[in-house]
Amino acid sequence: ARPPLSIIGGKRWAKAKADAEKAVSDVAADLLKLQASREAQPGHEFGDDTPWQREFEGSFPFEETPDQWSAIEAAKRDMQQSKPMDRLVCGDVGFGKTEVAIRAAFKAVMGGKQVAVLVPTTVLAQQHYNTFLERMAEFPISVELLSRFRSKKQADAVIAALAAGSVDVVIGTHKLIQHNIRFKDLGLVIIDEEQRFGVLHKEKLKRLRQTVDVLTLTATPIPRTLHMALTGARDMSTIETPPQDRLPIETTVIE
Repeated sequence: ARPPLSIIGGKRWAKAKADAEKAVSDVAADLLKLQASREAQPGHEFGDDTPWQREFEGSFPFEETPDQWSAIEAAKRDMQQSKPMDRLVCGDVGFGKTEVAIRAAFKAVMGGKQVAVLVPTTVLAQQHYNTFLERMAEFPISVELLSRFRSKKQADAVIAALAAGSVDVVIGTHKLIQHNIRFKDLGLVIIDEEQRFGVLHKEKLKRLRQTVDVLTLTATPIPRTLHMALTGARDMSTIETPPQDRLPIETTVIE
């Protein structure tokens, strides 16, 4: 349906302008409140890389690009600070954002914390689950999946294990931010393509940001997210160099 048109200077136009101004003011107030809360509330200060961290990173079968290496080091450096991390990693598809997240997750687990990887779709959740599972297979790290691909019995077991602390890394869709999910000691939240989540989900994500480290991955940041990074409200790393021998991404539109 086409949006209704208003006469400039009319009552409906004035109301639309007032509503828009109020919405902008509300968003600004929320951002200020969130940033003030994060600055005032100290986060967990992770230690230096462990021998297992160095061994894990050395097992990466590819050569890191300069931008990828810079993003990895920036994320780990943030995690070693006393204030909660809120870093945005921007990069095209296939540029290595997932490996940045995996190394941050490994560092969090080595520091005794749990990790939640939040993704917008079930297919992407399964893809990340397979990748994390494969990368961490040689280490005593428990990785679980929480999505509609799991039966109720399996999901209930994962939820109970999260509360007990026997799951180190959980990957899932919006199910991860439902009211019945309890973590024993959550330390890092990784969000993939935040702009694809709904308004209610984003409100829950705001509350998470007050207490834990947050690493956001995106290929297409929405203007507000990008503006926050550019103005310093959020830290940002950009991965502009593709991996060696990477094939170009082809997008086709079929009518």
